[in-house]
Amino acid sequence: MSFFNPSLLWLGALVGVPILIYLINRQRYRRRQWAAMEFLLKALKKSRRRLQIQNLLLLLIRCLIVLLLVLAASRPVMRSNPLAFSSEGSKNWIFAIDTSYSMEWVEGASSLLDRAKQTISDVVESYVEDDDYVAVMSLDHQPRVVFERSQMNGPNRALLDSDLDRLGSTSRGVRLVTSLRSVKELADQFVSSADGGEPEPCRIVLLSDLQRKDWLGKEGPRSPEIKQLLDELAEDGHDVIFSQLASTESNRSNVAITSLSVKPDLFARGVTVEIQVTLRNFGDKEAEGLDFTVRVDPPVSGDPGEAQAGEILRIPAGGAVTRSLPYRFDESGYHTVVAEVRSDGLVVDNKRFFTVDVRDEIEILLVDGDPSVDPLERETFYLQTALQPRDDAMTALGGRITPFQPVNMTADLLRDVEWKRFSMVVLANVAEVPSQELASLRRYVAEGGFLVVFMGSNVDPQTYNRLFHAPGPGKLLPFEVVEERGDSLSPVYLQFSDNSHPVADYFSQHKERTELHRALVPFYRFMKLNMATGAEESGARVFCRYNDLDRSPAVFDNPYGRGRVLWFTSSADDDWNEFPAWQDYVVFLYESIAYLVGFRRLNDNLGIGEEFQRFYDSSRFAYEVMLHAPPLPGRSFAGSRTVRIPMRELDDSGRFSLVYGQTEVPGLYRLELRHGTDSAVGEGAVAKSTTEFFSVNVSTQESDLRGIGASEMETHFSIESDQFLDYSEEVEARQQQQEQRRGLELWK
Repeated sequence: MSFFNPSLLWLGALVGVPILIYLINRQRYRRRQWAAMEFLLKALKKSRRRLQIQNLLLLLIRCLIVLLLVLAASRPVMRSNPLAFSSEGSKNWIFAIDTSYSMEWVEGASSLLDRAKQTISDVVESYVEDDDYVAVMSLDHQPRVVFERSQMNGPNRALLDSDLDRLGSTSRGVRLVTSLRSVKELADQFVSSADGGEPEPCRIVLLSDLQRKDWLGKEGPRSPEIKQLLDELAEDGHDVIFSQLASTESNRSNVAITSLSVKPDLFARGVTVEIQVTLRNFGDKEAEGLDFTVRVDPPVSGDPGEAQAGEILRIPAGGAVTRSLPYRFDESGYHTVVAEVRSDGLVVDNKRFFTVDVRDEIEILLVDGDPSVDPLERETFYLQTALQPRDDAMTALGGRITPFQPVNMTADLLRDVEWKRFSMVVLANVAEVPSQELASLRRYVAEGGFLVVFMGSNVDPQTYNRLFHAPGPGKLLPFEVVEERGDSLSPVYLQFSDNSHPVADYFSQHKERTELHRALVPFYRFMKLNMATGAEESGARVFCRYNDLDRSPAVFDNPYGRGRVLWFTSSADDDWNEFPAWQDYVVFLYESIAYLVGFRRLNDNLGIGEEFQRFYDSSRFAYEVMLHAPPLPGRSFAGSRTVRIPMRELDDSGRFSLVYGQTEVPGLYRLELRHGTDSAVGEGAVAKSTTEFFSVNVSTQESDLRGIGASEMETHFSIESDQFLDYSEEVEARQQQQEQRRGLELWK
């Protein structure tokens, strides 16, 4: 037997009230003298037993009335139909809820995350007793405890509901191993005070859409540690339950914008480019009727304005499409591009943002290590010829062909160089760089600049090792220069050694128009490098080698700070090779520069959670910087995301930086920089201001919504089918059974 309202049973103590009244009334009489009393006493003696029995029966009836009223309010029932699912013995509960952005898939009026939060509330209401302990944590990129371990009394139940209401999704995916480690650490905190701190078993409920990509790789489990952690939880006696939340649709069709870029990477004001957008259908059925738009420089707020491109798309199942929009930026400065597709219930990956800093021209500093009065004899002659813009043919069309503006200089004039002015610096057969200028060059690259170095006859191996390969945390030259090699009578030939490199990949895709993919270009002399140490630590990529016996590196690049360095072990002119005589020389040079300059876009277009950093010299100092960030999800008041960030002075005087790390929301971030006053205005001088942008985008790896099946979980992780529970169905079944149990009450 059980009771629907067991908390009312304490009212049974009221049975003592009639007894107390009976005892009190026995003492309440007065002695009076009365002549006829003798006859009454004789009559009373004859009926005393009968009266006592009547009084006791009356007392019993009064007690039963009180008792039955209490029992009626408590509603006793018979347990002739027990629940199919029982949580008996589960005194500790851990709810781990997936908060990755795939849980924002919306059907009807609620998302998967809303359903997960409601499931937790229903389970706590239906199964968890007042003395049970409950904790809630997130499965996330950075898992955290949402609700600390607490008993489920009245105030804590209300606090749990409040914490669940505030819990929102992130714009990242799940780091499954990290999350499972956090689950185990939390489970270890559930201890019993009676047994000296021994872990007490928990019922761990994982509420997630169980995306396949989080659990499985191409050849099995994504990490062997996943199964190890699940096994450890089982060995500790914990009961792990998977509550898989999925759409009611059998085949979800999720379309995401996977990339947005401007091609080519090398362009300036007045140069026609293509805005390229790639959309992918991650679903198992065709997606059609997709409203696709591209907007350039949309308004900061309010009406998004007219789209520069619009189309209704159809994307096959598992397929992708790329759309291009020809465009020309006629004004220098920062510009923004927003691509959007209106398609499905997951909106966060339906929009992508791009920021580009359009310059009047791309200035490249050519440092000539072998200058000459005769231009044909200069080390940089072929470089300048390849890069020199020729605008005359495009003047009538109001545009230009190339964006480059090369500036020639010798090493002894580097002292007065304004490094940030140049998009790239090229050292061509330079014998030595003065120490002060070398420090400025290192800083230029570390802050996001790009350096190209050609070797040659002026290069001394020991000098270059001292300048560029000096011991330290980072090296401009990752490998040691050994010696000059080669023979004019026995040339070696250039070959691509890493076809995955973007430069090599370009020539691989354009074999019908290029020759460099074949070993035809002769190189007579080059610098031999020692690659025995430091190759893996440097992050260098060797994508061209010579076909000598040692397969010596010819062209490679390596990161340095926020910038990158590209190395040619031969000369830039035709002293050591015949490369400048080939038409592929110009193409190779353009593709290499585009590859390097493309890294600048990474500083302006970040992923979720990446730190923004931008550097400024004294001429661009701003005394006040206001950052306008996208509004937080669920909030429409954009002003709440406006913050003031300071320009911080770097160690060297006259250098400043802006740093901002709270990039957890995708969108366009606008910077308003207020500089000194404009003296031309006179007495009514006002502060000059400039506007800059950077963008933050989600990773579309989370867009693949395919879930892992119970059979795969059993095969790879030994998870039994009975560990999969749809708690929403369980709660509904419990409520139905409670309704059925009402008919088994002993009385109404």
